[in-house]
Order: sequence, then C-alpha cells, then structure tokens
Amino acid sequence: MNASLMYEILMYLNSFYFGLYASFKICISVLKPIYLPYEENVLTREACILLAMCIVETIRNILGRQSSLSDRANF
Repeated sequence: MNASLMYEILMYLNSFYFGLYASFKICISVLKPIYLPYEENVLTREACILLAMCIVETIRNILGRQSSLSDRANF
C-alpha cells in the first residue's frame, strides 16, 4: 500500500472530523455563558483560540492535500 494514499485518506477523513469537532465546540461555547457564570474576557479568549485553531487546521488540511496531490504528479 502506498504511504501517500494512506495520508490522503487520513487527510480526507480529518476534514470531516474537524468540521464536527469545530461545530461541537461552537455549540458548547454558545451554551457555556447561558448555564455557567463566566467573566467576559475568558469567553473572548476562548473564542479567539477557537478561531485561531480553525484557521490553522484549515490551512493544514489545504497544504496537506496540495502536497499529496503534487507527490502523485511525480510518478
């Protein structure tokens, strides 16, 4: 089995996994201030971290797929 094929499969599955994870974290972040007392700056910090994580993970998925596709062109 080709190692780049396994990497491509994992990148494909990771895009769905991260989409579910991010939507779950957004839902939890919306429900937290409703049910729990938090300071405003804590929620703002958590939202910034979640946004940064989404941006980094999206860039990682895009670059990973591009590198996998460029490896396939060399064969």
